[in-house]
Amino acid sequence: MYDSGRWAHFNVKLHFCILYFQRTDSSPLAQFFHSDEELNMVATELDSFDGRKDPERCNALVNQLRVCQDKVMLPIFGVRILLERKEVNVKQ
Repeated sequence: MYDSGRWAHFNVKLHFCILYFQRTDSSPLAQFFHSDEELNMVATELDSFDGRKDPERCNALVNQLRVCQDKVMLPIFGVRILLERKEVNVKQ
């Protein structure tokens, strides 16, 4: 069943992220947010696109999707490395 309260809370969080994370913010979470947003736009365009009608455009979108996936993974790996370093420092 549809829970309007849950979606309203989600929309508030999403609106906060859009306002909070400026494009110039270099924090890993901001980088992840903006690259995920870009990935979703490319994926949505690819989903609504008929690759048989324009195979060159389809190929370009698939390549762009791969680049966006890499951009999403970079901040995740960056946070992981920071956490691993922190864990090593705590053990020492």
